[in-house]
Amino acid sequence: MTTQSQNDILDLMRNRHSGRSYDPTRPVSADDLAALLEAARWAPSGGNGQPWRFIVARNGTPEFAKLHDILSAGNKDWTAHAPLLLLVAAEVKRINTKGELNENRTAFFDAGLAGFALNIEAVRRGLMVHFMGGFDVAAAQAWMPEYVVPVCMLTIGYEGDGSLLTEAQRERERAPRTRKPVDSLLIHI
Repeated sequence: MTTQSQNDILDLMRNRHSGRSYDPTRPVSADDLAALLEAARWAPSGGNGQPWRFIVARNGTPEFAKLHDILSAGNKDWTAHAPLLLLVAAEVKRINTKGELNENRTAFFDAGLAGFALNIEAVRRGLMVHFMGGFDVAAAQAWMPEYVVPVCMLTIGYEGDGSLLTEAQRERERAPRTRKPVDSLLIHI
């Protein structure tokens, strides 16, 4: 699915999309998963703190079932066929150069950059990633170490033919991708 952009940008950016149709017969290889996590590892972060943390779960494992169970109702049905679920979290406190524990005010931004680096590497490898905010954050928080906060969940896998989706979900898959004009995103002071 190629999308038009207002300006010439990297094809990996323009062709990335958050689909819901996964091929359950094509698992993500261990090498591909390692490369996605490596791409995330090299994302930029404030003070090079690298505050992102992940829970990675393969379909068919108890970990996948745990992550799947806390998804919102609107995400549960289509995610059941994704080869991987990944929970992204952010470490919101860090030790400064004086040894003091402080708020890490860029932690969520940094975790987003890591997720996006992972996403672009996935597109390069022919994989699809879908970011989701619809999950029980309190339930996920129970699994987190101190000062680590759940941010979002991702599905990762190869795009499927849509036969496992509802008609409404297939319609969403076929709809053209849209973006707000750049001018509408700017704040003028």
